[in-house]
Amino acid sequence: MVIDKLQSIFRKNKAFTIQEAAQALSISNKEASILLSRYARQGNVRRIKPGIYIPVSERFLNPEESLSNPWLVVPSLFPNSYVGGWSAASRWGLTDQLFETTCVLTLEKNRHSQHAFGRFSYRLFKIKDFQNFGIEMIWQEQTQVPLSDPHKTIIDMIVNPKCGGGVQHTIDCFKTYIFELKEETVLFNYAEKIQNGAFFKRLGFLSEKLLSPTHPLCLLSLNKMSKGYVPIDTDLSCTRLITKWNLFVPEDMAI
Repeated sequence: MVIDKLQSIFRKNKAFTIQEAAQALSISNKEASILLSRYARQGNVRRIKPGIYIPVSERFLNPEESLSNPWLVVPSLFPNSYVGGWSAASRWGLTDQLFETTCVLTLEKNRHSQHAFGRFSYRLFKIKDFQNFGIEMIWQEQTQVPLSDPHKTIIDMIVNPKCGGGVQHTIDCFKTYIFELKEETVLFNYAEKIQNGAFFKRLGFLSEKLLSPTHPLCLLSLNKMSKGYVPIDTDLSCTRLITKWNLFVPEDMAI
């Protein structure tokens, strides 16, 4: 009976809290905590973080099924976060490249940017409050997972090319967005919300190369870019300064 009720919780949420287990079993939180601790020692459930569990026993659900999709535990593992960057780009068809690690953008402070759960790995990128928009809730099996929409995905990748898998992959995704999705008006509206001078230097440079110097994205970027100098990607050797955009780029991008 207890197992059946916990199975019902798991099939609904894919992960559950001590409080949810207590409510389903009509017992106190303390009793639920003791029960789940015992199940964890027996290998029937796994604690994925303090107070949050996921079943792994075949009596609850097949272990492969419980860990079939790395996105399923994102809401439980990383509160105030969403799947974005290269992972969202793949989901929206902005790239054909596949990444084994799931990209997660978070408002939370984390001591470590790399996390692992079972055979899955996650890379976390800290964002500011003003970046927390453009999120859709999508169904993955029976779990709702927050995911950046296509427009916000591009914005995040330009703000921080690292979450885009590097600036070259970010550029490739931006090209696909511009020439296939053709939602520049939405992108413009999203960009107006960003309070990051470096973002506008990168956006302006890329928009000028891919669109035109008079495109609204270019004009917006000129108006909002900051005075300092930044590299287009801190992981690259950026030796050429594009003075119009106060942006250092690699030699091959200056052409």
